[in-house]
Amino acid sequence: MLQRFELFGAVLADVPVTNALRRHLSGNGPQQVDQWRTPDAPVVFLAMRAYSPVHNVVNGTCYLAALITASGDDDRMAPWHAHKLAAALQDSQGCTKPVLLHVRGSGGHGGGDPDGWLDSVVLQFAFLARELNFATEP
Repeated sequence: MLQRFELFGAVLADVPVTNALRRHLSGNGPQQVDQWRTPDAPVVFLAMRAYSPVHNVVNGTCYLAALITASGDDDRMAPWHAHKLAAALQDSQGCTKPVLLHVRGSGGHGGGDPDGWLDSVVLQFAFLARELNFATEP
């Protein structure tokens, strides 16, 4: 999304990890320190900083049209990740491509019940259809 955005037409970021340097401080991050590590060691900090999305947004860049989604009650991936990335991209966007944030009130990490999940999928497909100019008629 940030490194090779010229290869794609749009992006869906569903419950994204957007701040690698603070990932371990909320949600289920503390339980995943063995997997993700923490930025406490200098070499790990440099690696995390290099791929952490919110730390690599460049002002004035024409980023992809993006729909970033989260759930307000997601206990695995705190919704602030989605908020931070949307704010950074909206503030830095160098063209008119939209950067949208949709936060479901509930539904947890997977969108909740089948209706909640389906609502999210419909929203994402509608976004892609608009941004990628899918034809509505044959």
